[in-house]
Amino acid sequence: MCVFFILSHTIYMYTKSTNSYKKPTKAIPIFLFVGFLYLLIFVVMILSINTGFFGNIFGGALPIPNHILQEEGVLQWDSFRGLDGYCVNIVGDRKIVVDNSFMILNSLNKGQQYTATVQTIKDGKFSRKSHTYEFVYDDPVSSAQELSTPVVKLEQSTILSWQAVSNALSYGIFCNNVEIAQTQKTTYNVASHLGKKCQFAVKALSSSLDFRHSGFSNTLEIG
Repeated sequence: MCVFFILSHTIYMYTKSTNSYKKPTKAIPIFLFVGFLYLLIFVVMILSINTGFFGNIFGGALPIPNHILQEEGVLQWDSFRGLDGYCVNIVGDRKIVVDNSFMILNSLNKGQQYTATVQTIKDGKFSRKSHTYEFVYDDPVSSAQELSTPVVKLEQSTILSWQAVSNALSYGIFCNNVEIAQTQKTTYNVASHLGKKCQFAVKALSSSLDFRHSGFSNTLEIG
């Protein structure tokens, strides 16, 4: 609104000082130019609302992943800096991950079509959902070698820690047998999931056709 007011006032003062309103041949180009500026500002505002473009540059609206792919049971999308994580929505099931990939552990049927969306997360705030990505679930080969099972220990009261598992792409974090997150690191802070008794466990995950997910690690009860 401020931009519209400033432009209008500027044009008004210019036409008044030059008497352009008394000279149609001069006034018409001016008002055409003003109309073009208004239209340009309107288009920019619409693009900003729909894409979060200016929010991404100036720190306003959170970025929205636009390129989502699924291969061998793994969803991947755009990576952004300075975020706390991503929220993956598959068949109404929401999962929080810290990296720009997600190993699908849902009971999906191989060869069947599903939909997924991704949101970015920063300071507890969620971006708008990405476009709806349709994919045919491609389950990794079930006869592949199982990854080694992680051995989990507790550090600083709320941090799960384990040794890296060879050939693992990432790790699934579970609370009472329900997956709550995935990470490519070998630590995970469960402080945000406390408030009730929870038995935490970890699985090593792989997207390779030569390996499949490990079994559950030992469980640690916190809460």
